[in-house]
Amino acid sequence: GITALPLLLAKKPGLAVIMASTLTRRNAEVTLKALSLGALDCVQKPDAQGAMSGETYRHYLISKIRELGKRTRQGVRTPDRPTAPPLVRRRVNPFAIAADTQPPPIALRPMPAIIPRVLAIGASTGGPQALTELCGRLGPVIDHAPVLVTQHMPPTFTTILAEHLGRATGRPAREAIDGETIRAGHIY
Repeated sequence: GITALPLLLAKKPGLAVIMASTLTRRNAEVTLKALSLGALDCVQKPDAQGAMSGETYRHYLISKIRELGKRTRQGVRTPDRPTAPPLVRRRVNPFAIAADTQPPPIALRPMPAIIPRVLAIGASTGGPQALTELCGRLGPVIDHAPVLVTQHMPPTFTTILAEHLGRATGRPAREAIDGETIRAGHIY
């Protein structure tokens, strides 16, 4: 599980890892931790209540594997992840970055003369890592407009993601409630 993930990625940088998890708060925390450590995606495990059958799970997992395989074959860059120092000589992975390399700063366009009413962000595979990084660097931009985030995840996971974004930004962040008024300085 979570202990093996960094060891696997150190042994084979660029390895595409999909985390399988049940929909519990504890497992959502573990899954987000796995995503932050370099797992590329997550899938919901079948459960005893029948929310997802074994056949549905099989189909969903295979489609995720194919999607990640297709991206790798097409040369689509997977999210950067820290790598452990090499213990032995190994092949160079063109997608890995050195542990001491800092990511380039995010270049934002200048604010327009008319202040935007909202900042909308959509994320996909690698989204939790990217969202934490991006929202953590937005700084005072968040003060001018509410931030609306879409990330395809089960509800339990989005609650935890909102908590992580709140900690990363020091701003109120939570799942939006249907019909609520959105406010500047908040992440929904």
